[in-house]
Parts: sequence; C-alpha cells; structure tokens
Amino acid sequence: MLGQMKMLHEPAGTDLARGGRRLLAWGLVLALWAPAASGQQIINGVRVHVSGIGAGAFEHGYGDTRFHLENLSTRHEARAVVELRQRYSHGGTSLRSVRRAVTVGPGSTVMMDLPLLPVQMGGTICVVTVGGRSEEITTSFIPNYQTWGGGIQGLASRTVPTQSLQDRLGAAGGGRHHMGGQAVISRAEWELHEWPAHWRSYSRFDVVIMSHAEWEGLTGPVRRAIRQYVEAGGFLLLSGVPAAELARHPVVAPEGLRMTAEGFGRVGFWPGGDMENVQGPALDMIRGTAQNTRTAMSGTAGRITGFQAKDDITVPIGGFFVLMLVFAVVVGPVNLAVVTRLNRRLLFLVTVPALSLTACGALLVYSLVSEGITPTVRTFGFTWLNQPQSEAVTLGVQAYYAPLAPAGGLRFGADVEIDPMAGRGHDAGGGSLTVDLTEGQHLASGWVRARIPTALRLRAHETRRERLDVIRTENGLEVVNGLGADIREAWVADDQGRVFVIRGLGTGQRGVLGTASGKATGSPMVLRDILDGGQWINQAGKFTANPAQHLQPRTYLARLDGAPFVERGLPGRAHLNEEQVVYGHYEEIRAAGSGS
Repeated sequence: MLGQMKMLHEPAGTDLARGGRRLLAWGLVLALWAPAASGQQIINGVRVHVSGIGAGAFEHGYGDTRFHLENLSTRHEARAVVELRQRYSHGGTSLRSVRRAVTVGPGSTVMMDLPLLPVQMGGTICVVTVGGRSEEITTSFIPNYQTWGGGIQGLASRTVPTQSLQDRLGAAGGGRHHMGGQAVISRAEWELHEWPAHWRSYSRFDVVIMSHAEWEGLTGPVRRAIRQYVEAGGFLLLSGVPAAELARHPVVAPEGLRMTAEGFGRVGFWPGGDMENVQGPALDMIRGTAQNTRTAMSGTAGRITGFQAKDDITVPIGGFFVLMLVFAVVVGPVNLAVVTRLNRRLLFLVTVPALSLTACGALLVYSLVSEGITPTVRTFGFTWLNQPQSEAVTLGVQAYYAPLAPAGGLRFGADVEIDPMAGRGHDAGGGSLTVDLTEGQHLASGWVRARIPTALRLRAHETRRERLDVIRTENGLEVVNGLGADIREAWVADDQGRVFVIRGLGTGQRGVLGTASGKATGSPMVLRDILDGGQWINQAGKFTANPAQHLQPRTYLARLDGAPFVERGLPGRAHLNEEQVVYGHYEEIRAAGSGS
C-alpha cells in the first residue's frame, strides 16, 4: 500500500528522466566504442586512424592498410610500432607478423601504408605500440589473403558505376571458386590524390578503372605509381576518351575499344563516358585482359614450378645410417661389456649421455663436411630496360638452399614485390614467417630453413642507370656494355629493324656488331605476351631462341652472366648461379665521339 502511494506521488516526469539517463549512458558507451570500431584510438598521446582501399580479400600482390599517426604532443616525438599479427595458427605455413616502426615528430602526422604479403595469416589483428604501451585496434580495413579463385579484382574511382560492370565481368565464370568466377570491382572512397603513392599498393588489382579526364588531371606520385603498376604488368582502363586520343591507338574491338601496351601491362581506352555500356567483344576483351593479369600473378603461370637452387639436393642417408649403427653398437653391447668388466654399473648414468652427445656431434660434423655451410642462391631475371627514362621493370625468381638457416633472414629494397612460390596455404609444409618493413623489407624469420629448398618470385620497378650504348663508327655499329655484367650474347636492332649479333662482351667493354642477320618483326605487345603466354620464365627463353621475332627497331636482347637487376636477398657469401635476360629500348644511335 505504501509502495502504491509512493508511486502515485512521484512526479510525472520521472520515467522520462530515467529514460533520458539510459539514453545518455548508451550515448557515452557508443561514443567510447565508435572510435575503436572505426579504427581510431589514442595511445600514449598518439591518435591512430586506420583506413583502406579496395575489397577485403586479395589473391596476389600486396594487401595494404593505411595508418595515420598523429602526435598530439607539441613538445616530444613519439616512437610507434604498427604490427599486423596472426591471431591463431592453422598448422601450415603462415605469416605470423608484419611490423613497421616510425618516429612521429612533435605535433606532426605520419601516413603509411602497411602491406600484407600473399601468405595466409590466421585471423589478423592490428596492434599499435607507443612508448611501451600496446593496444589492439579494432578495424575492418585489414585485407586477408585467400588461395581460392574468387574472380577478377578491380579498383575504380568514385565516378565509375561499378555494380553492373562487376556483374558482367564475372558473368563468364563458373561459380565463386572458378578461375573466372565472381568479380569484385571496389569503388574507392578516397579522392584520387589520396590514392597510394607506391605501385606495389595496386599490385593486388587486375584492373584499375577511371575516366580519361581524371587520369589527365592526375599528377605527382599517384600518377607515377599507377603508371609503374601498368608497366609492371597491370591493366589501366580509361573511359570517356576523346576522339583525338583514340586515334593514336589501334582498334581491337568493334565497339571502339582501343588497347595499347605499356611495358608488361596494357592500357584500355573506352570512348563512352559510361562503363555500363560496355558489352559484346569489347567486354570480352576487357574481361580477358584482366583475367590474364590475374592468372599471370596468382595462377600456375605466376608461381613457376621446378626452379630450385640445386638440382642434386640429397640427404646423406647412407652415412647417417652407418653412424647410427655404430652408435647403437657402442652405446649398447660395447658399453655394457665395459661397465660389467669394471663392475661399476652406475657408470651407465655417465657413459650413455656422453656417448649420445658424441654421436650427435658426429652427425653434425658429418653433415657439415658433406655439404658445407655455404648457402646456394640461384637467380633468373627478365628485365625491360627503358633507357630513355632510366627505368627498369624486372620479373625475377630467386631460389635458396642453406645447410644452416641464415641468422639474418632475407633483405630486399622497398621497390621489390615479394611472392613466395610455396608457403601460401595449409599444405605448404609448416613454418611461421615474420616481416619487418622499418628499413626496406626484412624477411626476418622462417623464410629460409635448413636443408629445405625455398624460392621467391620477385617483381621490381626501379630507377636504373645501366645501359647498352649503340654507336655508329666508320667500321659500322659498335656497342658499349654498361649493363653491369658480362654479355654472353646480344642481338641489337637498329633504327631500320636490322638485327646484329655480338658475343662475349665483358662489363665496360666496347665491341663491333657483326653483319646483319635478320629483320626485327616483334609487335608492340611483345612484352605483355610473356605474361599472357603461360609461365613467364619459359616465355623469356623463347625470346633468346628467336630474337628477331621479338625485337622492334631500336631495341636489343642481351643474355648476361649474372643478374644485376635482381636484388640478392641473402647477404654474405654464397654459391651463386645467376642468369639475366634484358630487353632494352635505346633512344638513338650515337655518332662516334658524341656524348652519351
């Protein structure tokens, strides 16, 4: 009764007040939770914001996550370590950690793109450490590597309608797990000038789509990065291309689609302003080009089989068996007979461990004597050298065999894309891999294990000064070898397409080209054909087998005794087996006595 009376005498706004307090409490909870859910937190005076570009899954290339680190202090710098960690292990070879340390000055902001390599990672979490304090960042922008065929992956600018194009690009596939299955064309929410400034950040995409006006208005590092992505084997598709620009390129489809080659990649030009209208043979050409890009980088052609550092890798089973047999006889009957004769059976507690250690030492010494301790590194590279622009694009393979695991791991520069040719999934034989990107790319642990062959597929776009100078003299054409390694043989096409041959030219030496032996008949698409034709390492061999069919005027092919364009990831002493093929463009034939 008293309770009822109390309720009757409460003010009418009490329920509203209680509801307001509840709303306020929930608002505070949401306010505190929202920054973490959106990938934004403050850690030891540094505000961390996480974002990303493109879809969350990738099959090849590098999957980037962008971090903005803002130092809220105006007096002290902050040392931050950003790390993507594996949440759980799935039993196969996996990427355990990718980290990078940066210093953020007082009151300044550092922006960086942290990539994941194409290796499976068991549930990725992001941890940021500032001044010894670590916190996990909750975000949905971290991409994940997948091994199954999910279809074409594309990136489009904000002006491109993607849904219909995405559906039609994937329409020819055979289901989600088919090599031509469901396409994913991601519309970037960033402005074009905010796009990544490094070509590797686009390597996960099979096609990048934007309007011709956007491309023409794009300047600086982003334009350079996309151009380098194309030259390294990517595909750029432009819409709304003016008639004057279209006239400069060959027609490859009835609807007016034009296509041109840029290095190992292609650029497509679509006259219509709306990509939704692409259909028929033009759509088939776009789909096929994007699919070839994807297959070359993520399929069998991209992974290259049968390339090993040593062809005669054997384990000395016979010697091990003899040593183990001797150990069994000594530690058993012989040891027992000696201890019994001395009537001191307690000596077993000493002799058995001592003989076991001796046997282990003998096995180790025998193993080192039979194979030594020096690792073996085998390298093959195919390089497009654009001498007028001082740029080189290299496709490379590097294989390792080490009797002892190298303590320092592998090291590569920032311009190299690294793709393990094994270790992608659950059946790769086990192993936990770590990467540190603070200075270049340090493959710190797990990449090269003792007595286990390892190979990496490498791709690089770099500024290079190497060149092959072609000089016209009274005796004919001469060349100067500035390629950084001895030339086994080279085929040089002059400005009229005549092909000349020279053999055995040392580094820095000058030699006379022989009599013309053919006519250059290569097409402008010749470099792209390497990626479209299957395993590129086999296609590269066809170039030197039939040079004239692949050369164009003012180009050359050179086989080198060495691989100066492929960075050797294993420092220190090693047995080297290196070979390089260079496909070069030179600007002009110099007259004798003129400057370079």
